[in-house]
Amino acid sequence: MEHALILGASGLVGGHCLKFLLQNDTFGHVTALVRRDIPENTLSVHPKLTWLPFDFKDPAAYETLPATDAVFCCLGQPLNRLHRHRELLEVDCHYPLRVARRAASTGARHFAIVTSSGISRYSPLFYCRVKARVERELAELPFTSLHLFQPSLLLGERSDPHPLQAWWGRVLTPAAPWFRGPLGRFRPVAAEAVGFAMVHTALRPEPGVGRIPSHQIQELFARHAHETESLRGTSFAREP
Repeated sequence: MEHALILGASGLVGGHCLKFLLQNDTFGHVTALVRRDIPENTLSVHPKLTWLPFDFKDPAAYETLPATDAVFCCLGQPLNRLHRHRELLEVDCHYPLRVARRAASTGARHFAIVTSSGISRYSPLFYCRVKARVERELAELPFTSLHLFQPSLLLGERSDPHPLQAWWGRVLTPAAPWFRGPLGRFRPVAAEAVGFAMVHTALRPEPGVGRIPSHQIQELFARHAHETESLRGTSFAREP
């Protein structure tokens, strides 16, 4: 049985990722780091789930993190807080990297993280530069496999929806079939599909760094979501 650590389990993508981790027999223990109160939903109490209150701002706290086999990072600032650059840098870059370094040092073999489409270290957008930085620095760590999920607009029910996100969702969802070829990476994608893809690909991880853009996430979900056995009883790949 494998031990999974998840960051951002109370968020839009993280909630789905947690759901699939708990459904998956491969992971016998799931630890969810939580900055605030434990979410009150059907997943809050589960025999293999441990909620771990965690102060991401305390550097010493990272030394107390348990050893784990795989890490799933779904941390991210909501749209209405992206203008707070210092906060964005902390939550979307510093926190994941600190957890990743600790996980790598204690033997974790796999790390999966949600970043974004259209990112570049040379982007005029601070958000895109931050996401590019976290990808770049994660790739330097000695994980057997690193999966970088790069969704475009995330579709799903948010607890605190932003009007702009809702508007873009209504506009872009009908146009999704036309996001093909080079435009595929900008295709809107269901948050549930991202959570599913993070767990599904972790069961058979290719060694090295893998970047999974928006349209590939949705295609993977469409192909495999109905195969319930794909999330049950699969051996997590180990190094020889």
